[in-house]
Amino acid sequence: PERRRLARYRAAELELEVGNAAAAARQFARYVELHARPFDLHLEALHHLDQLAQQAGAGEERRQWLRSKIALERALRSEGAPAATTDRPVQLAAAAQFELAMQTRLAFDAIRLVNPLAESLQRKRRALEETLAGFEAAAAYQVFEFSAASTFQIADVYSALSIALLESERPPGLSERELEEYALLLEEQAYPFEEQAIALHEVNIRRSWKGAWDVWVERSFTELRRLVPARFDRPEQEIAYVEDIH
Repeated sequence: PERRRLARYRAAELELEVGNAAAAARQFARYVELHARPFDLHLEALHHLDQLAQQAGAGEERRQWLRSKIALERALRSEGAPAATTDRPVQLAAAAQFELAMQTRLAFDAIRLVNPLAESLQRKRRALEETLAGFEAAAAYQVFEFSAASTFQIADVYSALSIALLESERPPGLSERELEEYALLLEEQAYPFEEQAIALHEVNIRRSWKGAWDVWVERSFTELRRLVPARFDRPEQEIAYVEDIH
């Protein structure tokens, strides 16, 4: 049985090496179906299936493999399995959760605020809650790359909601003065979301004070320069020291 198990995994690898993606996917799927142990190769087979589904553009199938990686890491932790003490399951689960959250972010972005505003805003808020929950779950793995990325995305989602409110469709039949008053009301609604975005981007840049830096921390700096230029968009000042020789 052990030789058959290893041969099955090696056959999938060979199909992958010669570029036969469909056959490799079938072999890895068969391996996952038949061999829940050992955990490490089961996880790697899931990861190959995720990558193959991504390459094939199979969105729903890919979500299945992403969720399977997350479920496996959770099972390893609950069972106290040896593989749970390594970084690999956590890293792959964090990446999978972040990818799922990014997909919900796309759904959030696709919802436009149109008349009647109350209805479209309710749909937008539901999508917001789902998106925030996804990124919070990704950050909870405490893998720096995905914690910083998730913090940026949560801040950016709040910022996007603020902008969407300001740019939302106006009700028909309003006079010029009424439109101005309506715009002021929207600004009052949008302001707290922008403040939340600023606070979260500041959480990200504080990581740099501890020596942690990546593209997401840099992007938070960029956003803060846009959102709060008076504080974060200051030109660097060069101080010249002049020694007088007497």
